[in-house]
Amino acid sequence: MNKGLELATGDYILMLNADDWYVKGCVIGLINAKKYSGVDFVSALAQYVDQEGKPLYVLRSMPFDDSLRLRMPLRHGCMLLSSAIYNDIGPYDESYKIIADFDLTVRIFEKKYTHYELPKPLLFFRNTGVSNRRLDGLFSERKRLIQNLFPFLDSNEVSLFGELAKLSPGELKQLCMKYSYNYKFLNSLECYYENMRQQPKAIRWKNYEIDWRKIKQQNKLPKVSVILPIYNAESTLQECLDSILSQTLKNFELICVNDASPDNCQKIVDKYISLDSRVISVSNKVTVGLGSSRNRGVRLARGGYIFHIDPDDVIPPDSLEILYDYGIKYGSDMIKGAYRSEQILFGESPQKPQIKNLLNGGDHIVNTSLKQMPDLLKTTEGHWSYLYKAGLAKRVPYPVDLEMGQDSMFIVSVLVQVRSVSIIDEVVYHYRVNPASAMNTWNFKKYLDALEWRRRAWHMLKNVGMEATGSRLLQVYWGDAFFKSLVKSITIKQLNKFLCRFRQVYAEAGIKVLTYEPTKFLSHLFTLILENKDQQARVFMMGGENFQKNRMKPNSSYPLNAKAI
Repeated sequence: MNKGLELATGDYILMLNADDWYVKGCVIGLINAKKYSGVDFVSALAQYVDQEGKPLYVLRSMPFDDSLRLRMPLRHGCMLLSSAIYNDIGPYDESYKIIADFDLTVRIFEKKYTHYELPKPLLFFRNTGVSNRRLDGLFSERKRLIQNLFPFLDSNEVSLFGELAKLSPGELKQLCMKYSYNYKFLNSLECYYENMRQQPKAIRWKNYEIDWRKIKQQNKLPKVSVILPIYNAESTLQECLDSILSQTLKNFELICVNDASPDNCQKIVDKYISLDSRVISVSNKVTVGLGSSRNRGVRLARGGYIFHIDPDDVIPPDSLEILYDYGIKYGSDMIKGAYRSEQILFGESPQKPQIKNLLNGGDHIVNTSLKQMPDLLKTTEGHWSYLYKAGLAKRVPYPVDLEMGQDSMFIVSVLVQVRSVSIIDEVVYHYRVNPASAMNTWNFKKYLDALEWRRRAWHMLKNVGMEATGSRLLQVYWGDAFFKSLVKSITIKQLNKFLCRFRQVYAEAGIKVLTYEPTKFLSHLFTLILENKDQQARVFMMGGENFQKNRMKPNSSYPLNAKAI
């Protein structure tokens, strides 16, 4: 493999063993997944076959989280890695004759690279390879890797992880109690425990309860980590911080991520650090955006749950306690509360603050999923009205290349993976007006991203058999004001680029006619765009005959009905 890396000149690299083979369309499927997922690398599932190539079973999906340090969760033969990742982490460790791929994957994880797994088999994996035949060598190498990762373990403890299938829940609990001070090791054990309990046949794990709160209290770990990205929020930051630090739940940490804010935000944060030990501050050297800032905060988090808040907003004093208590009561991966919205977008605002809730006055919904309740994506707004289990939050990153729609794409990504979501009716968040916020400051890139996140969401949902939900997102959740603002804010050349991209995205999803019609304006506009009537669409967006009064800059050299970007 290392000799292959020395010769490789491609942007992306796949490693295929000589006794395995790809499903037709595997490579282009992985490449496309890399494009629409927005993560650092992608992989897929594998169909195991016998020596003659007869199908046996599809190896189950395993999460790319802290439990990875204990077992290899990915199918190496269909891990699409960029040459840049290999250049960063280095070659395969040749001292591992069998699990060099496992060691490489651990190093990728420790470097914080993000991952998306296509939920379908794209690789035929023969079960007669060296990793299946030389079990003594396999277990020996696994123990050596575990010892390198956790050098404080004695030889008997290390041996428990050599043949992981024999590890009992009781032995895992003993290790947790003994080494509760080591956050990385404790997280690895907890993620492994939680994943095993989700397996249908793992009865001994399902019936064995571990009180993780009690274990973590030994080392005074916080119950909740609050993530606060900060940029140009000097006017609202103090009120936001006050609302967090006045919570009735006291055992939390507040991680402030200063995204190279040019104002006095850091001075405000420093003042609070001197007053409250729960406040932690980190600063980005340069401005990297909301997605990267949130991801950095999540990586630093030590709490059992993650809560996100924006510096424009505030939370009621009992928000964290309510969400945490219901999270413990229901055992949910995510708990969603109601929120109070005062949003202004494109100059339009509700006449009065609105309470938004998926329950509509009904009882709490306990441990549902997106497939059971597609209305979880009735709107993608409100990622900050959820409390997330830390293990889940750490394996589903926010996209870092989108200037608009990071939170919407994050919600879609997490909901297609999560198994248990509970919804409560208590208001846990106040989403407030800020005319200077990112939501109200638009450029051409943001307009394109508003389309791009929907395209990515469609692919994510299609992969889990929810194409209709993805198609709905492509057609609704637009507003008239979006397109009226679009046509007044950009050049004719940029508008044509947007409309051309719009058609491409809809063609990619196979949408030829609208099946959802949110408003008469949008219904007519989308019909014009899909029928390639760009000039009529432009005039219609500008209000008919008044179109010449807008701020657009004509560009006669660029055709109105351009087919290519």
